[in-house]
Amino acid sequence: MAPYDNSPQIRPVALPPVALPVVTAPETVDAARDGFLSRRVGLVLTVMLATGAGLALAEPSAALTADPELSRLLRGMAVVKLAFALPIAAAVWWRLGQPASARLAAIYIAIVAGAFAALALVWRLSEPDLASLMFHASLIGFAITALREPALLARLSARRLHSSDDRSRPS
Repeated sequence: MAPYDNSPQIRPVALPPVALPVVTAPETVDAARDGFLSRRVGLVLTVMLATGAGLALAEPSAALTADPELSRLLRGMAVVKLAFALPIAAAVWWRLGQPASARLAAIYIAIVAGAFAALALVWRLSEPDLASLMFHASLIGFAITALREPALLARLSARRLHSSDDRSRPS
């Protein structure tokens, strides 16, 4: 160093090795799978509870049960609404198998449970106005929640692009 430099010299010091905990990949995968499984079990149990509560606690309306044609029409509507609710439940089942926050998982589970509780009310011919409100709020809630997830949309777009690339390749 130059003679006019009065700064202290910094010398490297060897540090002792530090043992860090290592998480192996299989443990991580098992923990993630258990988390996804518990969310999916929560979805099934919540839907069963909501549907069962709707069927057990709802009292059929006397005006709706008095007219057999109206009863058949409303039960037919319940079947049509089930055709909308099942794909949503399947999409949520798939989504709960992907990484997501607990808050987001709870929102998805509540949406599906609300749709199935509404179906139970329609089937029991009880409170059609409330059932309609619950069912349509569930549909709209699912659409808004799914569309506000940029990571999910990116993953689906990448999957769609990847599958279209596979189809465009000659065999």
